[in-house]
Amino acid sequence: MPDLPPSATIQSVLDSLLKPDEYVSGVYQELRNAKKANPLNQVAVRLGITGRGISPYYRIVLDPKDGEPDTDDRIVGAYYDNHTPLEGSTSSANNESWSTRFMTIDEVESLLRSMRGYSGPSPKS
Repeated sequence: MPDLPPSATIQSVLDSLLKPDEYVSGVYQELRNAKKANPLNQVAVRLGITGRGISPYYRIVLDPKDGEPDTDDRIVGAYYDNHTPLEGSTSSANNESWSTRFMTIDEVESLLRSMRGYSGPSPKS
């Protein structure tokens, strides 16, 4: 089982996802929850890169920077592919297991809308 590249994002593994719509919509819901709890921060998602990208674990972070490791105070949580919180994997001590690139909540929303065939501006709640 080859690992994903460190630069993996949901967009880059979309074609290999087992259930793309279910996966992306679940990630988007967790991003919305994080944004609601942290309205002043940018909210984004990084992928777990120790796998094939069929249903990767993911980490939600605040104010990320491409290529920079996450600090504990910026990690909201990590989740299994079924969107249940991972236990014990939210520490910055295991940053090497997470992608160096990320997608923002707006990018994930745009991807999901595109997957579902929606065009035009996004209705913001």
